[in-house]
Amino acid sequence: MESEPKVYRGTAALQRGRHSSPGADYFITGNLERPLNGLTAPSLAHLIQEQFHALARAGHWHVRTFVLMPDHFHS
Repeated sequence: MESEPKVYRGTAALQRGRHSSPGADYFITGNLERPLNGLTAPSLAHLIQEQFHALARAGHWHVRTFVLMPDHFHS
């Protein structure tokens, strides 16, 4: 009897078959758990922008650009 193929869900599905390479360019998306939103509220948007820049100053990444939407961001 043939077994059904394994279904990967959640983090395991996102990480399956992936690797990272130092110096490579990556596109990052992050989101709030739906139906939450509010990332573009001025005080929170400012904090998020400051954290992106702090990570860049610390050498963790180089942000070329980012887009902040009410419930998610792209960088």
